[in-house]
Amino acid sequence: MDKFQSGLLAISLATLLVFIIYTLVDEKKSSKWFKWYNQMDYQEQKKYNPIIAVHKLKRVLFLIILVGISGFLISFYISSISIVTFVLILIILLVSITYLGPRGCKVEK
Repeated sequence: MDKFQSGLLAISLATLLVFIIYTLVDEKKSSKWFKWYNQMDYQEQKKYNPIIAVHKLKRVLFLIILVGISGFLISFYISSISIVTFVLILIILLVSITYLGPRGCKVEK
């Protein structure tokens, strides 16, 4: 097992652990973990629903787990796929920064 395969396995297992924690913790409590929500005053907080961000975060974590494990398994047959999977996971993480932000969690009135 090369360093990229072991890195994919470590990323996938760490993401699975975070996914399990977010699944076990109450959504109201876990929605308070978002820094952008805690920095708003009370009037701004009423405009946003951080529970939407929790559901989006669970989707992103599941996608990273799926890509990481499938890339890990395929990399036994095609050695260069682990590098491609690493790049794909980094792209998912970069896109998720804006996907989980307050802009996508605004409550429509």
